[in-house]
Amino acid sequence: VSVSRLCRRRGIGKALLTTALSLARTEHGAENFTLEMRVSNAPARALYERLGFTYEGTRPGYYTHPREDACIYWMR
Repeated sequence: VSVSRLCRRRGIGKALLTTALSLARTEHGAENFTLEMRVSNAPARALYERLGFTYEGTRPGYYTHPREDACIYWMR
């Protein structure tokens, strides 16, 4: 999920993600969710943690340009 820099901090990302999670649960029976993001993306990490995702690991050097680790989150 990505929101334009000009539109951030308005609850759009939260609305998109909660809707996607709800549809995945109700229409597809999904029970577990995973996601990852750059370790430097503190706003995304905070959002995902508020929604109930838990940090469960790191993928070293996952991203390029610039090279950076990825944080792995799960909601079970």
